[in-house]
Amino acid sequence: MVEWLRETYGLDRAHAERTANAPLPNGYGRLGETATRRILAALMDDVRTYSDAVAACGWHHSDHRTGEMLDALPYYGEILDRHVIPGTGDRADDDVKRFGRITNPTAHIGLNQLRRLVNLIITVHGRPDEVVVELARELKMSEKQKAEVNRKNRNNRAAAERRNEELTHLNQPQTGANRMMLRLWEDLGPAIGPRCCPYTGETISPAMIFTHGDVDHILPYSRTLDDSFANRTLCLREANREKRNQTPWEAWGGTDRWPVIEANLKNLPENKSWRFAPDAMERFEGENDFLDRALVDTQYLSRIAKTYLEALFTKGGHVWVVPGKLTEMLRRHWGLNSLLTDRDAGAGKVKNRTDHRHHAIDAAMDRGLVNRISKAAGRGEEDGLSAELIARDTPEPWAGFRSDIRVQLDKIIVSHRPDHGRIDRDARKEGRDSTAGRLHNDTAYGIVDDQTVVSRVPLLSLKPGDIEITSRGKNIRDPFLQRHLARVTRGKTTPKEIEATLVEFAQAERLPDNSLNPYRGLRHVRLVESLQASARVEITDANGTPLKAYKGDSNHCYEIWRMPDGKPKAQVITTFEAHGNSIRKPHPAAKRLLRVFKRDMVAIDRNGERLICYVQTMHISNGLFLAPHHEANADARDRDKGNPFRFIQMAAGSLIKAQIRRVHVDEMGRLRDRAPIH
Repeated sequence: MVEWLRETYGLDRAHAERTANAPLPNGYGRLGETATRRILAALMDDVRTYSDAVAACGWHHSDHRTGEMLDALPYYGEILDRHVIPGTGDRADDDVKRFGRITNPTAHIGLNQLRRLVNLIITVHGRPDEVVVELARELKMSEKQKAEVNRKNRNNRAAAERRNEELTHLNQPQTGANRMMLRLWEDLGPAIGPRCCPYTGETISPAMIFTHGDVDHILPYSRTLDDSFANRTLCLREANREKRNQTPWEAWGGTDRWPVIEANLKNLPENKSWRFAPDAMERFEGENDFLDRALVDTQYLSRIAKTYLEALFTKGGHVWVVPGKLTEMLRRHWGLNSLLTDRDAGAGKVKNRTDHRHHAIDAAMDRGLVNRISKAAGRGEEDGLSAELIARDTPEPWAGFRSDIRVQLDKIIVSHRPDHGRIDRDARKEGRDSTAGRLHNDTAYGIVDDQTVVSRVPLLSLKPGDIEITSRGKNIRDPFLQRHLARVTRGKTTPKEIEATLVEFAQAERLPDNSLNPYRGLRHVRLVESLQASARVEITDANGTPLKAYKGDSNHCYEIWRMPDGKPKAQVITTFEAHGNSIRKPHPAAKRLLRVFKRDMVAIDRNGERLICYVQTMHISNGLFLAPHHEANADARDRDKGNPFRFIQMAAGSLIKAQIRRVHVDEMGRLRDRAPIH
């Protein structure tokens, strides 16, 4: 804009920069007055949607193509300027800083990967004539479903108008952010009772909302990336500053404040109150929560990808979308699900999401057939037709279609994005150091000896495995306390039962044998566990005396060296070690044969055949854990004892015999395999 102001109006740089940075008062929109008045007149002239009103003016509400024919996709921020947080605009900065980025990390990574793939396809094959995007959404809605959506929209609009009236009464601007503050305040409890700060229990009156209130992420955004309404609450500013980057339990669990917080939870909705529990982060990171978040991210990504891809064309009609529900029907009725790896396990009628190649089957669906079924589904309630019936009676596109798909599936090599965690050592020398990954576990341990460490945890956070007396894992350091807790919690199975029992034990004046309870008022417990000195990160004082220890937990890479005697030797470099200045070498004369990182792709020879895999994890004693390139959700399946899938586990000697080597698979799945190591 600065350059445009200088070229068009002859402003000097100082005036142009001040003009470009001029703050605009609230109430200004992205459209000018002329366009706004014409659209408003079209809306008042007839009952129509916004998109139809824009079309009546001769425009399109979402088509922002400029008519320029692009040779390749540029950085998405240059095209999707309405969807990104604006950047600096400085041409000296990289694309992300200059144009801005989407805050959703899944969408940011996905669009960048999409650009690499599409541009490589254009380089190899030329510009595509047509692009089909599968949207992660349901079929066209029936009239009943549309009526329900319209009802919700009317209710939301009425609530927004009511909150605007309240904002006027409170002398606050009618902005979306202020309406959100009011909505969060209403979520603190029923209107007939006081609405209290969830962290202090103090009443928040309407007059305090904008003077003393603050919006907080219950589970820290930096750790969850969850910006949903369910993860936000209104609280007092002082409490938000005190809570910092912690969960409510981490900030106040086991303190005098917690009973007040717990008593107020009954006023919060269930989708918020569970986030106050000691295991809230573990529950958030569970399988179901992750899948729900991933689905929302995928839906957003697929919609915005269509807009991004349309930048390659000067006119519409080249980028098509199909709903995922329809492709699922055709796959099932044509028997394509049985083409993947678990066809012998009786899963032929179910989409195999454990094999990445199911996306290739989706891509083989015919757009014309899918659109036909989609339209039929929208008319379902009127003429008695259903999408299932249409799909069932739809023949394959050509004879031998299924066998042709099988041939293509066998050729596919799935490309995985490596996780190298690059360390910028030049930046470190200039004082701009940054870590390439998590250096160690959060928990700080006291050092007992070379084999054992101790940690201090809240009493109410204890799990059955912590209380149970075992020879491995964690144990309560006080053996008498451990026996008492094991006795009182025996037979308790649910987390709520165990927590209630622990609270009762800590409050009891006497034990069951009528002796005084020496643990009355107990809030924290010390746990001991095995952690060898070689496997932990120790923090020392100026004299080199260890003060505390951390679990490394994060490995940077796995190496195989040939020693002077010809034998292979493996070593794992932790992320903490990788950020040090010293480079480990098992012997001055050792020769490094292999270095691999997580998600690197490798080739091994097994039973006379080449097997392409990716590195899932690494261990100094157990070697590498590999998964075939097409396997998805491998870690969870390997942990599931009822699932037959297991990683390929190989130590250094076996890896050498299998002639392991790193291979490169580009975005189009083309393999480059170098000579095996010797």
